[in-house]
Amino acid sequence: MKKIILVIATIFYLLSSNLAQAETSNWNGSFSLSYQRKYLAIKASKNIYNFPMLWGNLRLNHRPSGLFFNLWGSENARFRGNFDSERGNEVEFTSGWKKNWDNFYYSELSATLYNVHFSDWDTNSWISTLKIGKKINPQLKCELWLEWLSPIRKFCDGGPIITLKVPYVYKKALGFEKLSLLWINMLIWNNFGSDDPDGIFLRQYFDAEYSLIPNVNVFGSFTPLWKLTKTDDSRKKEHTYSFGVKYLF
Repeated sequence: MKKIILVIATIFYLLSSNLAQAETSNWNGSFSLSYQRKYLAIKASKNIYNFPMLWGNLRLNHRPSGLFFNLWGSENARFRGNFDSERGNEVEFTSGWKKNWDNFYYSELSATLYNVHFSDWDTNSWISTLKIGKKINPQLKCELWLEWLSPIRKFCDGGPIITLKVPYVYKKALGFEKLSLLWINMLIWNNFGSDDPDGIFLRQYFDAEYSLIPNVNVFGSFTPLWKLTKTDDSRKKEHTYSFGVKYLF
């Protein structure tokens, strides 16, 4: 599947064109396209694809109801393989509901069809996610993610995933009006079957985002993954980096 990013971009164009004719106060969202040095999976805490990739992500939010929809796709940057291969070509669909209870709390409930392979549905799985967030101050937040991953044939037996996420946003950084810095710490516990015992990992993001023109941002990120407990498997300390562009609408 060599045109996944093009497909997502086409869907984004068609949806944004229709949304532009609707009430703009009801809908917002974003579309991003990025280069990833390697794929360090959040749910598995491991290096899934150790080669460059292109990622596309489309997010739509219906503000009055709190419903949201997300379409994510990845393409092996060497443009080899096909959509149903295990060589970096994936797509994921997410739908959910998010509620801001007041200025300090939010909750989110969603379901994701994870790592879709159309020719072999037995390799697909669902992730159910409950997120609860608290705003400590305008820059600092704290989020608890409780997730259940269904079994994936030849990969894992399924099971719970618990994540504590602490993001810190520094806007107008270094005296630049359009520059934002983001520092995220994610403490992740997961279990991926007999080959991958229980493990605790620290995943960090060091992001910089700059508003190039209205509604268009460029960004770059460095992501280290730290193995905090013994797992007796292939998972280890890793790092990667990425950069890309985001359009907000």
